[in-house]
Amino acid sequence: MSVQLKAFAKAIDLSKIKSYLFGSDDTKDVFNDTVNCVSPGGEIIVFGKSNKIITFTIKWFSSPTNDNIVCQTFQTFSNNAIDQGNNEQITSVVCLPIAAIDTKLSTHCSPEWFCIAVGFSSGSVKFYTEDGDLLLSQLFHNSAVLKLRCQSHQPAKINPPTVEQPEEIAILYSKVMCTVVGTIFINSLRSCKNQLAKIQSKCMGDISIPPLTYKKWAFDVQKKINDAAIGPRYDITSFQHIVAANICKGISGDKQNCIPQMTQIVAAGVEPYLAIHYTIGGHAQPTFGNITKAVTNKLKSSFIQTLPCWLSYNLSLNETPETLEQPEQLGCRFSLNEMDCEALKIELSPQLSIGVISDNLEKVTLFEVNAGGIIRTWDGYRDVQFGWLVVNENKSSSSKQALFLVMFIPTREVLEVWSMQNYEKISMSKVSKTGRLFYSNFGLFGALSTSRMNIYNANYRCYFIDETENITEINVPYHCIDSCSNSELSQDMYTFKTFKSLCKSENVDNEILCEEVVKLVNNLMTDKVRQQAFDYITTSKHMTRNALVAFFKSFQTKLKERKQCDPQNYDENLLKNTDNHLKLIIFLTFLSNFQEKHRFQASSLSAEDKTQELCKTLRLTDEDLDRIISLLPIEPKKKTIVMFYDDVKSMNLIELLSYFNITGESVSINNDKNVDELCKHIFEPIMHFDNDIGEWNSAWIASGIQLSDMVYLAVKYWLSKPLTLTVVTEMLNFHRAIDTICNSNGIKFDWEVTQDQFSNSSNTFACFTGAIICKTIASSRKTVNVNNEWECISGDDYQWNILIERLEQLCHLNATLKYCSKEPVGTLHCLKYEYSSITLIDLLQLGRGGVSTLVGKWLAGIGLDPTLVIDEYLIDCDKEKTKPLNQYKGIMGIQEGLIINTETAIEVKALNMAEKEVLDTLKRLKTCFPYSLDGNTLLSNIFWEYSSAWKNCVADLRPLKTALYVADTIPCLHTRQSMCSLVWSTHISPIFLSAVKLIDRIGKVPKDKLCIQDVGMPDQYIVKFFDLCERFFDIIIKASLSAEEFELAEIKHDFFWENWKTNYQHKLTLVQIALNKPNADRETLFLSHQFVRTFHILAKFSIHINKPLKSLFDCNVHEIDISNLNQNTFNQEIPRTKVKKSKTNFIISSINSAVGLIQKDCEDGQYEFESKECMFWINKIFQLAFDWQLNLDDLRICQVISLYSKGHDRLAEEIIPVVHNKENLVKHLMNVIKHRLQFEVCISNLDYHDKIVHFSPEIVSWLKSPVTIDVEKSLLKETLELVQTVITLLPENDSQHEFFISLMDSLISLINS
Repeated sequence: MSVQLKAFAKAIDLSKIKSYLFGSDDTKDVFNDTVNCVSPGGEIIVFGKSNKIITFTIKWFSSPTNDNIVCQTFQTFSNNAIDQGNNEQITSVVCLPIAAIDTKLSTHCSPEWFCIAVGFSSGSVKFYTEDGDLLLSQLFHNSAVLKLRCQSHQPAKINPPTVEQPEEIAILYSKVMCTVVGTIFINSLRSCKNQLAKIQSKCMGDISIPPLTYKKWAFDVQKKINDAAIGPRYDITSFQHIVAANICKGISGDKQNCIPQMTQIVAAGVEPYLAIHYTIGGHAQPTFGNITKAVTNKLKSSFIQTLPCWLSYNLSLNETPETLEQPEQLGCRFSLNEMDCEALKIELSPQLSIGVISDNLEKVTLFEVNAGGIIRTWDGYRDVQFGWLVVNENKSSSSKQALFLVMFIPTREVLEVWSMQNYEKISMSKVSKTGRLFYSNFGLFGALSTSRMNIYNANYRCYFIDETENITEINVPYHCIDSCSNSELSQDMYTFKTFKSLCKSENVDNEILCEEVVKLVNNLMTDKVRQQAFDYITTSKHMTRNALVAFFKSFQTKLKERKQCDPQNYDENLLKNTDNHLKLIIFLTFLSNFQEKHRFQASSLSAEDKTQELCKTLRLTDEDLDRIISLLPIEPKKKTIVMFYDDVKSMNLIELLSYFNITGESVSINNDKNVDELCKHIFEPIMHFDNDIGEWNSAWIASGIQLSDMVYLAVKYWLSKPLTLTVVTEMLNFHRAIDTICNSNGIKFDWEVTQDQFSNSSNTFACFTGAIICKTIASSRKTVNVNNEWECISGDDYQWNILIERLEQLCHLNATLKYCSKEPVGTLHCLKYEYSSITLIDLLQLGRGGVSTLVGKWLAGIGLDPTLVIDEYLIDCDKEKTKPLNQYKGIMGIQEGLIINTETAIEVKALNMAEKEVLDTLKRLKTCFPYSLDGNTLLSNIFWEYSSAWKNCVADLRPLKTALYVADTIPCLHTRQSMCSLVWSTHISPIFLSAVKLIDRIGKVPKDKLCIQDVGMPDQYIVKFFDLCERFFDIIIKASLSAEEFELAEIKHDFFWENWKTNYQHKLTLVQIALNKPNADRETLFLSHQFVRTFHILAKFSIHINKPLKSLFDCNVHEIDISNLNQNTFNQEIPRTKVKKSKTNFIISSINSAVGLIQKDCEDGQYEFESKECMFWINKIFQLAFDWQLNLDDLRICQVISLYSKGHDRLAEEIIPVVHNKENLVKHLMNVIKHRLQFEVCISNLDYHDKIVHFSPEIVSWLKSPVTIDVEKSLLKETLELVQTVITLLPENDSQHEFFISLMDSLISLINS
C-alpha cells in the first residue's frame, strides 16, 4: 500500500539498555518495561527505570558501498543514576526541544539544546540537560507523577477557525493537574543553564532561581484519573459572557470586566470514564482571603531570596505539603459513564478537535472534544498505543491538510492507519509485538510566536521501534484520504510515485526505463493519474528518447483499447495529444539520424555551376548577383575551436518538445520561447545536403506541423544563421527547402507573416536575400508575359518589390553605420558610439528623419570634419544637378581626377585615407537616401548629437565646443538659425540660467562646491561656458542677419517612405521641428547677447556686484526667460540713472581688469608687451558699452589712465588721439604725473633735498597735494615723455601751459643732474 514504514535510523543498542537499567539481559520487553520517550524530531531517545536514565543521540555516517543503507544511527550519549530522595522512582519522562533566543518559527530553525523532564513517585519534577546535569527541581504535589504533557505554541488559524494555543507544561497526578506557563518555564530553564555554565567554568557555586509559578486543578467529579490532556482554548464573545453571568448571578450580580477565555481539560479514568472539564480565565474581584494568601506568598518569596543561595535552594527543593498551592476545582461540561469501564489512555489530535481513548474492555473510542460526542468505537484493541499524523497536500502554506490516526496493537502484531476524513482504515502493516509506537504532540519551545509553524509544530511524527534495532518513520501520502485501502486512485498514486522515484535515481539505464514506462501505462487505472503521468513524462528531463517512444506507443495502444471497450468514458483529447507527441518524436528522431547519415557527403557541383544555377533559379543577372553578394557583411575572424562530432551535445528531446503546443487539435509553435535551437535542429541537416530532400519532406508532413509554422521556422533559421562566403550554396539550399515546403500540398500560403519576419529582423542581409528567394517562389505561378515586352505584376509582387528595395537600402545603411576606420578620421571630439543593427520596422518607426539621426550619431562618433560633409562634389548622387554652390558652402575636398570649380571653392584641403574611405561610404549611402543625407539635414543632426551629449555631462565642454563648430558650417542660414534656437532653448539655456542665478545670488562666481552643486561644472569652467554661449549668439545673430537675403529651400524626402503602410511616415524630422518654430526676435537676440557678454566679462575678471541683474539690467531673476528667443522679457524702459551708473562702474572695473592682463617682459634693456588678450577683452568691453549707449570718450580716458597707471605708456599713447575730450584727459594725466613724481621726490629718501631743489615752489606745493589714483612707479624719462605729451594736448594760451613747461624743465634738470 501507499503507507510506508521508512527506515529513519539504526536504533539503539538494546543490550546496553538491558545491562544498565535491569542489570542483566534476561528482560524481553525493553520498550514496555521502561519509561521512555523520543524528541519530536527524532534526535534523542531516552529510557528510564527506577532511578537510572540513559540517553541516545543520533549520528550520521557515510556508506560508500551501498546507497540504500540507512546512514544514521543512535549512540549512547549519557547514562546517569539520579540521586534518590525518599526512595524516588522514575514514573514519567519527556524530551523538550529548546530554541535559541529570538528564533522565529521558520522551516529552517532547529533546537539549540534539549531539556529532559523527569517525573518521580514523590511528586517532584526535575529538569536535566542532555548531558545529565540538573537544572531545576520542584515539588508540585505530594503524590506520584502519572504523566508529563507538553503543548507548544500554535498560531490561530482561519480555516478551520481556532484560537491561538500558548506554550504550556502539564504535570498529571492522581487527583490534580498542575500547569506551568511555557514562557516563564523556558526563561527559567535558560537562566538555569547560563548559571550552570558559569558554575562549571568556576568549579564552584550553586544554581539559584525562584520556584516556578503554576496553577493546580482538581478533578473532583471523577473517582479516579489515569490520564488527562489539555484541550483547546475558546474565546467567549461579549454576548455569551453577559448571558452566562446573568444566568449564574442574576441581573444585579457582579460581573468580570474582562472577557474570559475557556480552556478544556479532557480526563480519562473511572466514574465517569471520560470527562471534559473546563477552566475560565480572567480576573475576578479579589476577596480578603485571596489578598491574605497573595501577601503570604510574596513574603515567603522575599524571605527565600534574602537567604544564602544554598539554603534557599534547598528550601525550594524541599517544600512541605503545607506550603504547596491548593488546587482549584474544575467544572465539568460533559461526561461519559459506563459500568465496569476504566479509561486507561487518552490522546488528542494535533488540532485538539477530536481525541481517542482506550479502556480495560479492549475498546477504543473516538470522540469530539468540543461537543463531547462519540464518533466511533473499535473493539479488540488490547494495550493499544496511539499516534496522530497531519499530512499536507503540497508544500505551500495554504495547502489542504489530512488527519490520520495510527494505532499499534501488540497482541495482534499490527500497525493500523485510519483516515479521519471518512473514518476508514487505509493501511495495516505487520510488525513485532514487542515494539513501541512513539508519538510527540508538541514541537519547538521558546521560539518567537510571530511566524508560521516549523517542522516541529506542523509535521507531527510517529516512530516505531522494535527489537530489529531500526527506528522507522510512518509516512502516509495525502491522497489516501480519498478512499479505502483498495482504492484505484490510491494504488495509481503509489505506482506513479514509485515510478518518479525510480526516474530520479542515478543507476537506472535506458532499458530499465523503457520497461518501467510500459509497466506504468499498463498498471494505471484512473484518468486522473494517467494525465499526471503523461504531463510528468513529457516534461521530465530524466526521460530518454527510447523511453518516450515506448511510453507513447504503449499509451496510444492502451487508449485505443479503451476506446473500443468503453466509448462513452473515452478521452478523445488525450488520444490526439498522444498521437501528436508520437509523431513529433518520430520526426525529431528522424532528423538526428538524417543528419548523422549525410553529414560527410560532399557537394557534386562546382562554385561556378552553383552561381549559374542560383542566377537561373532567382532570375537574376550576374551583375545583380554580384551586387547582392557585395552587401554580405564580413564579420571579424573569431578564435577557431575544434570539436569532434561526438563531443557536440545534442538537444534533449524533452527540450525540443517544449517548443511546440501539442494540447490542441494540431501541432503549433510555442511563440513564448526562442525557437532558434529548434530551427537549427530541423533545417541544419538539409542546409549542407545537395541531393533530393524528399525523404525529409515526407517526414515533416507526417509530423503534423502546419505549413505556416514550417515556413516560419525556416525563415527564422535563415535569419538567425550567420551567413558566410558560401552564401551562394546556402541560398540554393534555402530556396530548395522553402520551395519543397510550399509545394508539399495544394494549400495557398499567405506570405504576410514572412514579410513581417523580414521587417523585424536585424540580420538585414539575410532578410534581403531571403526576401528575394521567397518572392521568387511566391511569384512563380503569378507572373504572365504579355507580348514578350511587358510583365503583368500583381499587388503581392509589388509589395515584395517594395520590401526588397527597402531591405537593400537598409543593408547599405547598416554597412555604413558598422564601418569603423582603423586610422583616426578627424581631429574633432568623438562621441561614444555603439553600433546596433537596425531593423526595417525600427527605421520606419524613427520616421523620415531616422536615417539622418543614425548617420549623424555615426559621424559624431568618428569625429569627421563637418566641412567635408557639405562637399557636394563628393557625396551628391545627382549627376544632372549643376546648380552652383553659394559662398557659404565651406571647405572643399580634393579627390584625384576631380575637377574643382575654383569660383565657388574657398579653401583647398587634402584628404587623408580615413577621410576618403568615410566619404566614399557616404557617397554610396547617399544613392539610397539622397535627401536624408543632405548637408543641411546631416549637419543639423550632428549639431544636435553633440549638444545632447554635452547636456548629459555639462562639465565636459568639448562636445559643446564641437557643436558650435558644426553649427557654423550649416550651409542654409535659415536652418542654422532655427537649429541654434532649438538647441539653445532645449539644452543650453537651462544650464546658463542656473549659472546666472547662482552668480546673481552670490554676487560673483563662487567656489567649486556651489558651482558643481547648482550648475554641474567647476568654477573655472564657468568662464569657458560663458565664452561658448557668447560665440553661440554670434553664430545665430550672423545667420539671422544674413538669412533675409536667401529664400528657404523646399524640404524634400526620400522615396524610402513612400508607398509604405506606416503611421510614422508623416513624423516630423529634426530640421522640420526647428523650422516650424517661430524665428528668433532680433531685438531679443541683441539683448540676450548683451546679457551673455556681461556675465562672461563678470565671470572672467571675478568682479563682485551685489545683485548684478538688478544693478545692471533693472530686473529680477524670475522676470527673465532667456530660453525663449522669440519673446522679449527684458526691461525695455530707459535705464534709470542708478542703473546707468552701475553699468559705467562695471565697464570701468572691467577695463582696469583687462589692462591687468598685459604681460611686460624686459630683454636686453628693451621692454616687450603681450597685449593680445587685453585688446580682445577691451574690444568686447567697448562693444558692450556701445550697446549700452554709454559715453565711450570717458571710457577711453579711463583706459588711457589705466594704461599709464600700469606703466604701459606706449600703448596709452596709441589711444590718446582717439580721445575727444582733451581737457578732461589732461586732468587725469596730471594725477598720474603727480603720483609718479611723488615716488621720485619722497621726503623719506636721503637724496630728497638734492632732488627738490630742481623744482619751483609752485611745483613743490602741487606735489604735496593728495592723489586719489594708484599708479605704479616708473622711470623719470617716461614721466618726462608723459609731460611732453600733455604739453602737446594743451593749447598755448591755456593757463596750465606755462606750468607744464616749467615742470618739463625741472625734470630735464633733474635727469641731467
